[in-house]
Amino acid sequence: MAGHIIYKIRPGCTARRQITCPDCRFVVAMPSVDVSTPEAFARYDTMGSPVHPDCEAQEQAIRDCNLAGVCAAGGNALEHCSGAVETPAICKTLREHGAVMAQMTGSGAAVFGIFDDENAARSAVAALKNGYKQVYLCKPTHGGPRVTVRRLFGAKK
Repeated sequence: MAGHIIYKIRPGCTARRQITCPDCRFVVAMPSVDVSTPEAFARYDTMGSPVHPDCEAQEQAIRDCNLAGVCAAGGNALEHCSGAVETPAICKTLREHGAVMAQMTGSGAAVFGIFDDENAARSAVAALKNGYKQVYLCKPTHGGPRVTVRRLFGAKK
């Protein structure tokens, strides 16, 4: 098991205590085009979304330390109407490299994938580095985020 995480799923749906997180890696990629949060919410108000995350199931999966359950219950209702044109391609690349789940963060524009295998996550980083300047490999840690490596992944020492 890796550290602990306080997992915010969406407003009003937060696990408020520290829960042991399944061993996993996150790959986060920042598209070249930003997403306007006010515009994304305005489109959501007009269009709605076919995505409806199951917050209760996801919170239970977190408590059970069930990474597959966390990923199966997740989703981002704003992704469909965000206008983020690069999100589908980034998600596809993440999935092709073994992501258990891939979606846009919050109101965007960053996209993340959750991996149960570190080598697969590193492979996804290498693939995404060809098209995006900001790509990060992350690991959940006890006590929240901290910088552990200050060089770019794949950069010469």
